Amino acid sequence: MRKIALIFIVASLLIACNDNKKEGQKEAESITTTEQEDGLVVLNGEFIYLNEAAVLKGDSFLYAVEQDSMMRVLDKQAKVLKRDKFDMIPVEVKASVKPNPVKGGWEQIIEIKEIIKVSPPTQEGVIKVKAN
Repeated sequence: MRKIALIFIVASLLIACNDNKKEGQKEAESITTTEQEDGLVVLNGEFIYLNEAAVLKGDSFLYAVEQDSMMRVLDKQAKVLKRDKFDMIPVEVKASVKPNPVKGGWEQIIEIKEIIKVSPPTQEGVIKVKAN
């Protein structure tokens, strides 16, 4: 049930983010396709960890994030910058991209090897939907 709610929230955020993009916005949602010598890629995107699911979203990608010690360190750094629990935090990480072994989830998962940068949220606020 929680995963379904998270998928709904992330999908809503993706739609809202695409509708509200502003000219001159930082490249916080792009992917650097340069593969490093060690086989890792540098990813720039927005990170969220909510209800036991972690996601990194960019303009052209959406990855599940492996829940290990590096993801927990990234989450602690992101929590300091969040205005509320639904904020997606711009990050830059070095990671390996691999097929997701979990069926019914995102096709690919990343394993964070290095946290390069964590920035404050760039959008004015989070769109909240109230249930009756």
